[in-house]
Amino acid sequence: MFGSVLVANRAEIACRVIRTLRRLGVRSVAVHSDADAGAKHVREADSSIRIGEAPPRASYLRIDSLIAAARAAGADAVHPGYGFLAENASFARAVSEAGLAWVGPPPEVLELAGDKVAARAAFERSGFPVLPAAGPFASADDAVAGAHEVGFPVMVKAVAGGGGIGMGVAGDEAALRAAVETAATAGERFFSDPSVFVERYVPAARHVEIQVLFDAEGPADPPARARVLRAAAPPEGDRGDAVPGPGRRAPAADGGGVPPRDGLDRVRGRRDGRVSGLWC
Repeated sequence: MFGSVLVANRAEIACRVIRTLRRLGVRSVAVHSDADAGAKHVREADSSIRIGEAPPRASYLRIDSLIAAARAAGADAVHPGYGFLAENASFARAVSEAGLAWVGPPPEVLELAGDKVAARAAFERSGFPVLPAAGPFASADDAVAGAHEVGFPVMVKAVAGGGGIGMGVAGDEAALRAAVETAATAGERFFSDPSVFVERYVPAARHVEIQVLFDAEGPADPPARARVLRAAAPPEGDRGDAVPGPGRRAPAADGGGVPPRDGLDRVRGRRDGRVSGLWC
């Protein structure tokens, strides 16, 4: 068990980790920008360290500042929460190289799973069905060309990160250009990566999630009870994986809709995770 853990995040995300550390009897170290000096996560932690000015790029996205804070606090490990640098392989590698434990998937997994385009390709190679897509793109003009190959309407997504940040639907070129700007801006702001990709939009679909649990030995078989069907108010899209839809059987407890074992092996880590898809 660690003696102390630096939580490299803010707000409710950090508060959840801090509360769990307290229950485990582990000392928590919060980090904060100038704007968050009096924030709840700072007040709840056992100690806190300033890491920079208010903009995330000057604080929560500064790898050097976070490593320096962990060293200064005498932390044994770094927990990234989610968002910000949680899926950044360079951060995970820097933490390990600093002699600290990284509470999360190893860098090589993040290089795959933290990049939606690479993750799609890995699952497609393993035999998991995916929707048509194109990218990554660095410009709206390239995205427009890609969207014509895929066929409108399309989803526009940031390549990096998760949580649907910056995601949008476009039914024509004008809407696509606006959506690309939104996704690129969000990707740059929250994940330091403005690249985007486009994916076929399915207007009438349900969102299916399969929860998987990893440790150093690899993935456990996903239990049927951990599969969540979001029938009400589903997101407009996710990673774009396809599973049987209305009029056909929902994912079955004996394997229907479960991502191939090879696909899970490609993204093995040391945390829980989920594989999201569309029931369409």
